[in-house]
Amino acid sequence: MIARLLAAAAVAIVLGAPPAAAHGPKQQHGGRVDAPVAVSPPPEAAASGAIEKGGLGSLPGFGGPFELVDQHGVRRTDKDFRGRFMLVMFGFTECVDVCPIELAAVSGAIDLLGDDAAHLTPIFITVDPQVDTPARLKEYLANFHQGIVGLTGTAEQLNATLKSYRAQVARLNDRSDPATGKNKFGHTSFLYLMGPDGGFRSLFLVNPSAEEIAARLRKYLAAS
Repeated sequence: MIARLLAAAAVAIVLGAPPAAAHGPKQQHGGRVDAPVAVSPPPEAAASGAIEKGGLGSLPGFGGPFELVDQHGVRRTDKDFRGRFMLVMFGFTECVDVCPIELAAVSGAIDLLGDDAAHLTPIFITVDPQVDTPARLKEYLANFHQGIVGLTGTAEQLNATLKSYRAQVARLNDRSDPATGKNKFGHTSFLYLMGPDGGFRSLFLVNPSAEEIAARLRKYLAAS
């Protein structure tokens, strides 16, 4: 719940605002997360749970090149997914609320799409590279649809990816204190739909159902 509130309140869309840090610079395993300025989405966007390119005026793009490692230990870049839609989300395997709910919804949406899902790659990018090794991602994602690609990397690589997607992450506990238990992060919980050309298409702002995800994906898949 804490992660959901942080993501909803502090992680939003940059609409031509001057550069600033919403939470201040955050240390992540020696890497730095420079947060973009956080502003609230337009009321109509928040109500519909969606922002779509061109649908609400001029919006900045999301996404960009990345070079990470998947759950099988294979180096993957954004170019590997050209010609297919990508549905990108950020999270971590020790998350107890937002991440498993969203991954279950994405898994359900893939099932609902049937054969059309062959044109889509769902991608789960960790914000906790120290814990989320390829082996850990493989074990965790086995609980969800087999088509989901998990990605990890160095703090620097992940920081660059977070920045290009205008996503934020903040540690909510101190790993050095054993009493804190599992890792806790507040992080962007949006779903980013990227097109076959790698460009931004649509953004799910609130926790959507499998049916909602599938319905919007069908529209884009049919038009491609």
